[in-house]
Amino acid sequence: MFEDTLKNPEEIVYRGSFDEVNDFFYRKGWTDGLTIIPPTREAVEEMLNWTDLSPDEEIGILPLANRKATPWNIAVNAVMAGCRPEYMPVLIAAVSAMADPAFQLKDLGSTGCIKPFIVINGPIIKPLDLNYGTALLSLGRRANATIGRGLGLIVRNIAGFKEGITWMGTFGWPGGAWVMAEDENASPWDPFHVDRGFDRNTSTVTAGMMMNATHQFMTSGAQAQPHLTGICHYMGRAFGVTSILFGMSKTISVFISPPNAAAIANDGYSKQDIKAYIVKHATLPVDEVNTEFAYTEERVVPWTVHNLVEEGRAPKAFDVAPGERMPIIESPELIDIFVCGSRQRNRNLIFRNSYARSVTREIKLPANWETRLAPSA
Repeated sequence: MFEDTLKNPEEIVYRGSFDEVNDFFYRKGWTDGLTIIPPTREAVEEMLNWTDLSPDEEIGILPLANRKATPWNIAVNAVMAGCRPEYMPVLIAAVSAMADPAFQLKDLGSTGCIKPFIVINGPIIKPLDLNYGTALLSLGRRANATIGRGLGLIVRNIAGFKEGITWMGTFGWPGGAWVMAEDENASPWDPFHVDRGFDRNTSTVTAGMMMNATHQFMTSGAQAQPHLTGICHYMGRAFGVTSILFGMSKTISVFISPPNAAAIANDGYSKQDIKAYIVKHATLPVDEVNTEFAYTEERVVPWTVHNLVEEGRAPKAFDVAPGERMPIIESPELIDIFVCGSRQRNRNLIFRNSYARSVTREIKLPANWETRLAPSA
């Protein structure tokens, strides 16, 4: 199961009672500190029945440990997390996305504390009963909670990120990875995965990372302008100014509740229009950025936006005169937009990550998926 200790992944690592198994796994550092479901051979094999891949097929190599992720070790962690077997295709697709070099999983252990998340699109949302609405990031929905926990254990046990050793968040966000779905039926635009070139009837996962976030902020009105103005205003709050140093490697995830999305779309704005608006209007006072650099980085000569531009580390458009406002986002390509959250509230949320671009993968379903799913649903 865990390649640093086992030569044979099917080797029995421990025999004992439920409590004894949990104590053993905890001492080994294989849990997230919470009680796990013992990954018996029978439970792992049932999970493997929900993929057509062989148990030892390589899904990807996960840094920092650079271990091979396979259906077998993915299934072990999924069982430990309490996942239902039919969640297995989602987990495999998510691991494939996180293994992509563009995702830069290697940077997850940053002292800034980064947490992975996935957004699910497509027909699979309904049969798995994934939450995309009210209380979206709260615990309570089995699929969201256990798939998220499974990803967290995979990041721990296969990728090798462990708190205080290789996962070095100075303070850290509570909990581990989390899962959400997009509210495709309430969105006035095509779902996110269609933007990425997938057919609407294909199910996908999009893997992202969150380094810091705004609070869920309100915008109001029947027209687009107050919503766009609010999003641009809070965009600055989502940014630490050092994100300027990361250029095109970062991702900004914008989550818009259905009522706000409807108001923006009714004024004729597409998602591409929103991204272009944000790039143009999301700004910060350059003096504020330079002041933050002065106390953020201990240097003989503090960074300034001007000298970063001169060094080629920031775009020329960022080099504005003192007293003026500077752009903070280099390109619309850096912005992901999702419609989700309560259909009754006018809220938005922004995640920022400095290190990675989001990656989308198809969820490949096993043969006879619908027939097999019916009795287990």
